[in-house]
Amino acid sequence: MARRNPRKRSHNFFNTGGASFRRTAMLNMHNEKLFRWGLRDVFNKNQLDPKVADPLGGMIFAKGSRNSIEDAKDFVDDKVREGILDDKTAREIYILLDKYGTWR
Repeated sequence: MARRNPRKRSHNFFNTGGASFRRTAMLNMHNEKLFRWGLRDVFNKNQLDPKVADPLGGMIFAKGSRNSIEDAKDFVDDKVREGILDDKTAREIYILLDKYGTWR
């Protein structure tokens, strides 16, 4: 009996294991408004200047939704080092990012 050649693998087989296809934690886009409201509440509770809070919130949302939650946390760490945010505010933002995160 002749040996059959192995079946050709589908295109999707080669697209599932590479480094560029690994899942990362990102913001859940279905809860975008809830995240923004929560972020605004954190800024208001910690009395951050609205001229600073609005662009900062937009950057945190953009990094969390486009890159990853880890990039957004790194951005918040940079702002803490620059003195724009304090540690308490940063911890509350971390909790929000983890709460509204999903794997994509």
